[in-house]
Amino acid sequence: SPQGFGSRCKAISVIGNSLGRAGSAAMANLFDYLPSLESFCGVRVGSTRLDWSSQNLGPHDVVLLAFTLKGGQFSRPFGDVRQIDLSYNYVFGAKTATGPAASTVRVHTVDKQRDGWAALCLQLIDSGIEELIAVDIGMGAAGAAELAQVLRQKNMVRNTKIASRVARSNLEVRRAAMRTLKKGAAVKYRGHEATVIYDHGDGFFDLTWEIMVPSCRNALRVLKLGDNNIAGGRDANLAQWSTFCDAMQACELQELSLRNVGIGARGLQAFGKLLETETLFRLAIRTLDLSKNSITNSGDGTGTRGQDNNVPALIRLAK
Repeated sequence: SPQGFGSRCKAISVIGNSLGRAGSAAMANLFDYLPSLESFCGVRVGSTRLDWSSQNLGPHDVVLLAFTLKGGQFSRPFGDVRQIDLSYNYVFGAKTATGPAASTVRVHTVDKQRDGWAALCLQLIDSGIEELIAVDIGMGAAGAAELAQVLRQKNMVRNTKIASRVARSNLEVRRAAMRTLKKGAAVKYRGHEATVIYDHGDGFFDLTWEIMVPSCRNALRVLKLGDNNIAGGRDANLAQWSTFCDAMQACELQELSLRNVGIGARGLQAFGKLLETETLFRLAIRTLDLSKNSITNSGDGTGTRGQDNNVPALIRLAK
């Protein structure tokens, strides 16, 4: 009602509760009835950055985050969010372990509860989220696979191509029309159905045509996944790691941090394909962090080092 709590509510927080999917969806739908809302779980309406790092959060909180970004049926107050930081939380769950001097500590249950992470990853598709920071959240190979499913999502879009000063001899056209080529004429050029857009008058023409090219369905430009055992340490999860690397081919990431994620020598080779071939990733990347991995280790359990083979491999990636 106009005099009810909802009409006056400016801030509300339900973080740290095990709401689950149904409860989180219900909370998101409340946005439609909170016209005065200014802050939700510490995030101000209209904010471009959502920072939930280091808050001892668990999987249910990440489900809540996913539905918060989705918003209600009519209202989406957090549609301006472009940066998300979930670092140093227990995104996949936690358990109690014995620490130093018989103390108890919370440790990650790697990849155990993936519902929240999977729901959040889906919010990256066709959204404006440009930066995801998820350092030390308990992600392993399975969590990386969830993210890879989203990273490889593509659309086919039209891309207009133009060629300047193409010689008449390189065009395929009916002989009767060859002498009367002019602007607007349909020709075939290198297998493409093209159109003449300019006649230089000296036997050369400018052409245009359209092709369908894959376009990534996420807007990510910064991805930081450090201190998560994604590759398994010395390539223990090589198959899953290779799949993750393949999924990044069409991503236009400008900054990528894979610090201390368990990459070994063979893992480096799998990653190297992103930089050795003509991918959107290679064209876009500007900052890359591969520190504190085992990329020069043989991974055969002998403890021997393979600098002679792998340090030059790093140098080749930069060329």
